[in-house]
Amino acid sequence: MPPASGYTAADMAAGGAKRMDAVLYGTVLALALGGGAIAIAGAFGEDPPVERTSAGEAEQQAPPFVPDLPEVPDLRSQPPPAAPQGEDDPRLAELGAEMRYLSRARELLAEQPAEALAVLEQHRRRHPDGGLREQREAFAIEALAALGHTELAERRYYDFVRDYPSSELSARLAALLR
Repeated sequence: MPPASGYTAADMAAGGAKRMDAVLYGTVLALALGGGAIAIAGAFGEDPPVERTSAGEAEQQAPPFVPDLPEVPDLRSQPPPAAPQGEDDPRLAELGAEMRYLSRARELLAEQPAEALAVLEQHRRRHPDGGLREQREAFAIEALAALGHTELAERRYYDFVRDYPSSELSARLAALLR
């Protein structure tokens, strides 16, 4: 039975994913604008006053603090150090793999929630304790609701709230399940 609002669970799931994207893009835009404003303010801000001293006074003043830096090798007499051997950071590769699963699931969620749920299950098997398991569970709850598996979606929602009590996704999921 469709909700009283006239929207289906798939409509709400698609809207939730779009809202998540909009929040993410809005945050990135705000950070970029803030950084630009800081850069502009720094470029046009006042320079600190410069004290004028005579040459004799400059010699008597203590030199500015310079931290102990490693000695710079003379590259003409010795070769540069070898590049580190081995693969890139495996944690980044693992996170990239997780992101690909969740990106694919989000694409499928509105139109093909059963396939999205299958992709999320693959993620769960491959990355049971992955860094993006909170998002995986939220997408799974949305997919179950879209498929009409309300009891299972609610059960997973209660587990979600228990496991992630301060999650920002809880309110959206609660509204989805009403």
